[in-house]
Amino acid sequence: MNTKYTIFMLIVLILSACQFRPSNKPGKCDPSCQLDSLLGNCANQYEVAAYLSKNLEILDIPVKPSPYTNYTVKTSVDNTFRVYSILDPMSSIYDVHNVFLYRNGDDYDTHVKADAGDWGYIINIGMVASGHKTYYLLISEYVSYHYGMYCTTMVSAYSLDRDKYNSLKREPLFITKSGNLTDIIEVSWDDNGSNKDWLNLFGVSLDNAADTHEVYIQVIDAKSGDAIDKAIVYKWDGCHFRYSGLKPMRIERIEE
Repeated sequence: MNTKYTIFMLIVLILSACQFRPSNKPGKCDPSCQLDSLLGNCANQYEVAAYLSKNLEILDIPVKPSPYTNYTVKTSVDNTFRVYSILDPMSSIYDVHNVFLYRNGDDYDTHVKADAGDWGYIINIGMVASGHKTYYLLISEYVSYHYGMYCTTMVSAYSLDRDKYNSLKREPLFITKSGNLTDIIEVSWDDNGSNKDWLNLFGVSLDNAADTHEVYIQVIDAKSGDAIDKAIVYKWDGCHFRYSGLKPMRIERIEE
């Protein structure tokens, strides 16, 4: 009787140990946590790109809040285009590099491109679909120093062609007032304005990130250097974002 009871208790203890023993699976099965740690430890853009290339399924894992402040992550509303903006740990002027992780339209192949794209942190991604292409509008901000501090916000366009393999490319999508075609629109201001309120500087805004049809470029007063409540508007005409005049800068800046 004692022997049977002892054997029974041993079996119960073994099963309990197996049930409640800490598992290493979450660490192995959740590459996004490992990536967060890698980024938090000041990995450069090429190290991040190398890790993403081996863990492409990260694109399908929602981004979780992170305690680290040296990088940001933005994902398009269709969840097929993501940008990791990484502060260069060796830079004395806050250089930021961007790594793109994206799925090629209806193609299920996922791709990585290191240091692709614009200066500064990506703060918003808009998109518009046209034919077999999807255009992604990237708004980025960066600060530079040249006899004072300058802040620049810019919008640039990239396209993905779902009928072509690994087709990401920069697109000249904006038609200016003078009729020039360009792939980037930017607005800059310095810190010399007498009544400058930095919180009121919007720079570039989109009317709707999920289905962008207008891009707003804030007007800067040429004399004072201050931003005013007017915007140069570029409206989508089915092929390009074309200059369409001035409107109130009605879109509020969202601080995270």
